[in-house]
Amino acid sequence: MPNLFLFDLNREQQLGDFLDKVYLHCFDSSRFHLQRAKDLTRQHQGTDLVIVDRLRNCRYHIDEKAQLDYINKTLPTFAFELSYLKSGVHKKGWLLAPNKKTDCYFLITSIQQDKSGQIMGCRVVSVHCKKLWALLNSKGLSGSVLMAHEQRLRKAGIDGKIVIPELDAGREGYLYYTRKRKIESPINLVIRINYLMDELVGKVVYGYPQEK
Repeated sequence: MPNLFLFDLNREQQLGDFLDKVYLHCFDSSRFHLQRAKDLTRQHQGTDLVIVDRLRNCRYHIDEKAQLDYINKTLPTFAFELSYLKSGVHKKGWLLAPNKKTDCYFLITSIQQDKSGQIMGCRVVSVHCKKLWALLNSKGLSGSVLMAHEQRLRKAGIDGKIVIPELDAGREGYLYYTRKRKIESPINLVIRINYLMDELVGKVVYGYPQEK
């Protein structure tokens, strides 16, 4: 049986190498300096990449989130993790976890891979964390409200897509509880990427401007 953990690590490393090449074309090297976080402490704090803006004399902590389970597929949505189980212990997901230094999420979607396993393309959408939370709060979805929804779903044991009153499920988003198919049993806030861009919360860094 193949070692899935090592397989995932290799795939993440390959994607990281590909993204580093992509970023060279996306960011003006005379203005921006990019540093990939190698140590686990910074990664656990929600930093995969640091972008230093020399002109504005500031830096941005980037957390890369990739749809590696959907190679050669294009999804119109992205899952923001609210909670999961680790060895049966309830943990807050990366959207709600405290002590994160993340300024922006880079959502890596539409990852294309050839027959040899080499990554050939992807799409990168930047989502500004403060703008995302401002949008969620405007819809009545504060962190405490999201956790209340999460606790209700875990108690009810509902599996699959769950429509909530705060969001239009077709245009904006919904919750999704993967209770049976994944051992971590994550509960995610699933948001349509076009909705984030329409609300000026997200913007394309690399790839085509609109979802197919």
